[in-house]
Amino acid sequence: MEKGIKISFLLLVGILFSLAICGTVSADPYLGGDNLTTIQTGTVSGGVYSDSYYGTNGTAAPGSSNTGNNINNVTYEFVELPDNAQAVNATLYVTVYSGIMDVNYPVDVNVTFNGQHVGYEHLSSTYTFPMGSGTIEALTINDHCNRVTSDYMMWYDVTSLVEQNNIANVFTQSDNDGRVKLITLIIAYDDGDSDSIQYWLNQGHDVDSYKTDDNLHIDYIGSTSFESALPTGSTINNATLKVYHMASGDGAYTFNGNVVVGRQVQQSYTGSNTWDVTSYFNSFGTNNMTYNRGGSYYKIILALLTVNYTAPVDMRPDLLVSKVEVTGSPVVNQNHNLTVTINNAGQTSADNFAVKLIDNGQELENRTVNTLNSGSSRILTFTWTPTTTGLHNLELVIDALEHVAETDETNNRLIKSLNVEPERADLVGSALTIPDDPEVNHIYPLTATISNTGLADAGSFKVELYDGSTFIGRGTINSLAEGASATLIFNWKPTSTGSHTLKLVVDSDDQVDESDETNNQFNRYLIMNEGNLINVFIISDTSSTNTINMAAQELLKNLEGIVSIQIRSDEQVEAMTADELRAYLDSCDIFIGEWVSTDGGTLLAQVLQNYPEVANKENGLFLVLEPPVSTETSSVELMKYSTINGVKILENFTNEELINYYQKTKQGELYANITQYLETVNFPELFNTAILYKDLNDKANYENQILWALNLMGLVVEYEEPTFSSEKQAYGIYRYRWYTLEEYLEKYVNSARQGTVGIIESTKYVDGEMLQTYYAIIEALEAQGLNVIPVTAYGGTSAQLEVMVQAFTSAPDYTSFMADPSQYEIYVDSIVEMVAYGLGEDPSVRLLIFSVPSTCQWYGLSILMLSLMRSGNWKVLDFPMMMGVNGGMWPY
Repeated sequence: MEKGIKISFLLLVGILFSLAICGTVSADPYLGGDNLTTIQTGTVSGGVYSDSYYGTNGTAAPGSSNTGNNINNVTYEFVELPDNAQAVNATLYVTVYSGIMDVNYPVDVNVTFNGQHVGYEHLSSTYTFPMGSGTIEALTINDHCNRVTSDYMMWYDVTSLVEQNNIANVFTQSDNDGRVKLITLIIAYDDGDSDSIQYWLNQGHDVDSYKTDDNLHIDYIGSTSFESALPTGSTINNATLKVYHMASGDGAYTFNGNVVVGRQVQQSYTGSNTWDVTSYFNSFGTNNMTYNRGGSYYKIILALLTVNYTAPVDMRPDLLVSKVEVTGSPVVNQNHNLTVTINNAGQTSADNFAVKLIDNGQELENRTVNTLNSGSSRILTFTWTPTTTGLHNLELVIDALEHVAETDETNNRLIKSLNVEPERADLVGSALTIPDDPEVNHIYPLTATISNTGLADAGSFKVELYDGSTFIGRGTINSLAEGASATLIFNWKPTSTGSHTLKLVVDSDDQVDESDETNNQFNRYLIMNEGNLINVFIISDTSSTNTINMAAQELLKNLEGIVSIQIRSDEQVEAMTADELRAYLDSCDIFIGEWVSTDGGTLLAQVLQNYPEVANKENGLFLVLEPPVSTETSSVELMKYSTINGVKILENFTNEELINYYQKTKQGELYANITQYLETVNFPELFNTAILYKDLNDKANYENQILWALNLMGLVVEYEEPTFSSEKQAYGIYRYRWYTLEEYLEKYVNSARQGTVGIIESTKYVDGEMLQTYYAIIEALEAQGLNVIPVTAYGGTSAQLEVMVQAFTSAPDYTSFMADPSQYEIYVDSIVEMVAYGLGEDPSVRLLIFSVPSTCQWYGLSILMLSLMRSGNWKVLDFPMMMGVNGGMWPY
């Protein structure tokens, strides 16, 4: 094949390697972890030394290996310590990659330092994402090791082993990966001179990921603080901040609100950054550093702040109030905790001094502090009960009787101004009863419960009920005491089947002044079915729901009036409220969760935990076939809710058994391998049948799956067992039909064209007949004078590796190519990756450029392109320009 440019085989190796290793003031709330906190601080005369091996491809001693192939052996010789350094504290940090964020791939780790064995760890654990609830912290392995997502972090005290020249060896063994990410040495040392260097070592294991934005809609920004108490009047000679992170790209940082740009070291999965923060440093009080992801994923473990300072000559104490905090928003006649932090910023202790709390000039309390040492702080807690509304100036006066001679007598007062609100009512709808199986044109009394959760009684107010936008009725509650509830009855006559959102609006005329005016609406969602129809509810991913829709339309030609079929994509499920999803599950006779997304699984789990009865269908089916185990291991629990005619069919299987079952039967696995596996396990035959229909993922098998489920309910209809079509392929070259490479080259490749682009897409879009974007890009590329080789494979499967090698190179298979890529020709210059293929993490249009000897490019295109084309706003991408022929950018 003639082409304008040859792709560097290093790029394709990098792509394939990344495929092979990827699975799919608190820490990150979705993925969890530990926020960085100060674990060591002090003053030394020499300084704080730090040096690190940066994995997985950083400089190491000859003979080191860190490839993730079962055994990894890294030796690192640290930069030499100063001649006269005497170690005060020394810590060795080691981080190791296990393989996948929330799967247990055991790894053994041996650590030696200067020839001494300091640690042996057998690391075997499963990490669970908190997903915004419960305890958010790292998984503790022992007193010197923890795990966050796929990384283990270990730390060892090596103070007694430090020499001028130090060397560490980390040896790991794992059936999955076990690569070494960091070997970092931190040493605080004296050197015999009179310098004063204050330091803080903050340790944690925190993440910042796109998953938090996507799943919790929180833009998480991590932070860590360094509390300084340098003597008043100290001269700051210099201040340096340094971080160590574990990400393929550095983060974005601020220090005391200032954006900092420093000296960056970056390797493939780790790095560090160093800044001069002298002009930003606060000598007394809090110094705050924030960190935020620059790309889709970021992780930080260490932050080190060092300050070289000269102490003042004046040795007297210096008392001050550094912080006053009040719990909640102040409300009249309510008790509030007032927390006050006082400090001694001088160089000698202060004894027997008074602290006064004053509110609007009136003294509330007077306390005596016996002793406060130099550089120390004390927290005092007062109970404050304001008796009037409006502005209150709270004044804290330290050394109120002026018993202590200080270096600074002007900083003994701190005033905090607060607005005190009156006690108010807070009216909420707390319940709305709805009938079981309501019918059209029947009148039903609905009981609404309204509660006053505020701090004051409420006078008269109106309550209205709506069915969607249709007004049902209005009632009046003449008064409602603090903490009390009242009920109203509304008569509801539904006039249509389908979905209904009943909206209870409390204080609809805004008659009551409330502490919270945003919680006055209470919704209940229900679905009214038609007559005696059998109701089927199916959820799956977008491409599969397109196929299931086609299957349902075909079935309803013969079953209309007997069966109702509701199909929702995962995106539609994610947009539901818990009450809405509960209504769908409660109203259906057959539920099939073909493929459940991460967010959809979270919502489904919430509903099933609160309302387990929706899964217990005495004469029906409730099947969760493929939960999001690849991203959330704990979601395997959803499979245990599966019931057939009221019997739970999977509740006695362990999570490990279910995870293994999921991994062997998930969509995209070779059908022959799935059927062979099912013959070896003792899972219910009916569940196996449902799985096979799901995995075949075509119109005919989805039709038969629905018919099979209806038969289990007692409706006699003909159906076929799961059937593999000879025309179906899991992966290969696809352009209106499947091709061998030779067939495709002969039909579509023109030797007169300059340049060849590979396109990779998920086979799910072939199954779902959703290839409009795929074909439009092929045509646009060819119109630019380029050849195109388009391939598809199911995301997250080994077939992704095989099809790229077989279609884009002359190698016979992936194993042969990886053994020696230089022996084979590579046919493509650039690759367009469609997002569903599963290599990227950002579900938006993106462009990633790899720095390789021959500059080539990798494009990720989302389904957004389809909507742009449909709207008439899509512009043909100037691919030759983007490929580096002329240089350039996206044209919009």
